Amino acid sequence: MKTIFIKPYQIKKHKIIKHFPNKQIKTCIDKNGKEYTLHIIYPCDTIKIKSLNSSEVQWFTGKPDLKVTMVTLNWIPKELIAGIIDGKYSQNTELSLKTGYISSCNTGSNSVCVLTEKLQYCLSILIKAGFKME
Repeated sequence: MKTIFIKPYQIKKHKIIKHFPNKQIKTCIDKNGKEYTLHIIYPCDTIKIKSLNSSEVQWFTGKPDLKVTMVTLNWIPKELIAGIIDGKYSQNTELSLKTGYISSCNTGSNSVCVLTEKLQYCLSILIKAGFKME
């Protein structure tokens, strides 16, 4: 399903058919009857980055030898920075290789781990979608 990123003042332009506990996510329907996901970017929803030390990298990725940065938002849109294989976000897709996305655990739904050397490309995608740096 397609995702559209908007600012709060643009909500009125969309026909919402389903609300979720996460106030940033809605399911909408277009004039042709096709459903899409709406991701609302609030002003407080800013990108935060944190360089991880080797014990943190071990905890989140299981690979302590990597240089990793954690990218955090209120709700991170993984589909912008990671591709999918067999229904799961994967670090082995063309998009993931460009953004440096690394499969990780313990990050929750608001953070992802990326290779530090690819961080700028990852951030450029998020900024283009409308997110701002903290």
